[in-house]
Amino acid sequence: MKKILIVALVFGLFALPVMAQVEAGAGKITVHINIDFLGRYIAEDDDAEGLVWDPVIGEVVIAKVGSPQVEDFIIRDTILSLGGELSDKVAWELTSMWTAEPEILTAKIDLKLIPMTTLTVGRFIPDQGKAFQYHILSRVHTIYLPMAAMTFPYGAPENTFAFLVPFWQTGVQSSIGNKTAHVSLGYFNGLEPQLIPGNPPILNMAGANNFMELDNSKAFLAKGAVNISGFEAGIHWWDEYANVEHYQFGTDDAHINIYGAYVGYNHEKFHILAEYLENNIDFLDTGSDNLQQNDWYAQLGVSPVNAFELVFRYEAMDGEDLRRDSFSNDEETWITLGANYYILNKNAAIAVQHIWKDHDELEWNDNELNFLVEVDL
Repeated sequence: MKKILIVALVFGLFALPVMAQVEAGAGKITVHINIDFLGRYIAEDDDAEGLVWDPVIGEVVIAKVGSPQVEDFIIRDTILSLGGELSDKVAWELTSMWTAEPEILTAKIDLKLIPMTTLTVGRFIPDQGKAFQYHILSRVHTIYLPMAAMTFPYGAPENTFAFLVPFWQTGVQSSIGNKTAHVSLGYFNGLEPQLIPGNPPILNMAGANNFMELDNSKAFLAKGAVNISGFEAGIHWWDEYANVEHYQFGTDDAHINIYGAYVGYNHEKFHILAEYLENNIDFLDTGSDNLQQNDWYAQLGVSPVNAFELVFRYEAMDGEDLRRDSFSNDEETWITLGANYYILNKNAAIAVQHIWKDHDELEWNDNELNFLVEVDL
């Protein structure tokens, strides 16, 4: 963290002459408010299977646990964002979430001191893939983010325990290029993977949402992307080393790599998007089993009229659930089908979507019917 602060200070000093040239009252300030009201229904299933610890054989087994009926209507996301430009070379953003307790999501400064180069310092979403972003229906198109980016409380009322995106991070990032093609390089606090004591152990990432400062890990990000006449594609790589506490053997160096690629096309009447994400987590000192998670999805949206959109997404995630014996895989597929109706030039929206869920080994009825009302001003 000290290195990041030193780097930020150095670039901040370079920015001072630019900021000093800004006259009082110059620049502009923008306010962005996004509120989601989410309704969800899941039918009761007395025969639903789950994973249960059997103390007799000392293993996790599959057993009938049942699942209750779920009828929720919640305020999922309440986002307030302030941003502005001090000049054509200095911009800032401060974004907070007020759903439960006030939390700072983004606090950053963008410096454009060199042509075709933007240096971002602070806390923000790194320039990675398409899966994780602020949930604005006209951009995401589905009520839930992909499973690869689903974490509580943001994006969904549940957590898929996949660590395939860095979520919010504190660090420094440089983007070189323009709207047609760019390369991004970043240095961040990182996810800090660790195994929490338990029987069996639980995989955790202390920096997954980075609402705390971490000094035990550091990560490097590299990305290249193009966007030409609606066609977009990108590849990215997250490389991180962390010194963490192992649940049994004490301190342990961990190495996590996240790879990803996406391709899509955006048209006035339709959009297509496909993305693949994979991580590899190695606990180096103790010889613990290495973990791997991956997720891919394909999404299609069609707008026969400007205000109405039909959307479809197929997604498959292989999650390496540690609750399984021998670290076996945990495969799940989701099929989402729904309709979105946009109001007031997309400043408001209504969406109804259904998700069919299928697990590789567990029998359950966890399908969801979702209803969303969004205000985005």
